[in-house]
Amino acid sequence: MNVLKPWLPLITIVGLGSVIACYFMSDHYLRFTEEVQLASGELIAVDRKFKTEALGEIGGPGGWDAKFNSMVIIRPLRDGNPPIWQSEIGLIPILFDQDTGTKEWFVVTTFYMCDAWRKIGKPKLPYAEFRLRNGQWQQVDLSPQHIGRPANILTRISNKAELAYHTINTKIERMSVQGMSPEYAKIVAESSFCKN
Repeated sequence: MNVLKPWLPLITIVGLGSVIACYFMSDHYLRFTEEVQLASGELIAVDRKFKTEALGEIGGPGGWDAKFNSMVIIRPLRDGNPPIWQSEIGLIPILFDQDTGTKEWFVVTTFYMCDAWRKIGKPKLPYAEFRLRNGQWQQVDLSPQHIGRPANILTRISNKAELAYHTINTKIERMSVQGMSPEYAKIVAESSFCKN
């Protein structure tokens, strides 16, 4: 007589539940390429990498945060491209461009979780700007001329499965979904994000 036979369904359920729980509680790695249109009209491609952390309760709304993410130009490859931009505090790029006046590269970032907002100094608006100066990305005050500019970087990202390559059109489709917070679609002048 097989002693395990009556317990097999329970063992199977517990085992499957453990695998599912580990999947949702563990880190995930995500990588994709996206086209980015600069203010000059030039179309570039950037490589994006993420290490994500699942949030929420089992059966709850879920969600995720970026434990690490990076972005670097992969096309066109040329002298003068900025070095890799990266964050280990949960910042998510929303706008990437080159200043037409100063020729400085800049990245405007936002976040999904308020912990990142605290780490960048609790700014009034939910953004941090980084400018490339002396070969290094340096955090600066948000430039007022960015207010109202639409996002040119994908912020509505799925950590479960993402397209390997996002064109401008696939990004427009993804970013125009109803119910998306305006803070992720453009640089807003007012926000109620993270007020404490």
